[in-house]
Amino acid sequence: MAAFAEPGPFKEAKYLQAKAIAHHRYRRYHLVSLLAQRFHGRPAAWWTFWWKPPDRPRRDVAAIIFIAQTTAGSQPYILSMSAPAGQAAYASHVMRIAMRTFSPVS
Repeated sequence: MAAFAEPGPFKEAKYLQAKAIAHHRYRRYHLVSLLAQRFHGRPAAWWTFWWKPPDRPRRDVAAIIFIAQTTAGSQPYILSMSAPAGQAAYASHVMRIAMRTFSPVS
């Protein structure tokens, strides 16, 4: 769970990207996509990018940002995956399973 600084998943994703760029969080950052989508029937944002750590393989990153409805009310979430580029396909497979089986904290 993560508190959002901006209203809505897509605006939050754009905010997180801008903050990461401003603070030089990801060396050689490269945006792959930033899309408004749906997750479990709710508005969501899908942010994918890669970056290159010094003296290490490129890292592929995918994050889905959304708000789930629970018995305790609305709860913001960010599910993310980061893996070396050579292992990103397997990590993406694991993330797809996690997304299918996701259940919010009640």
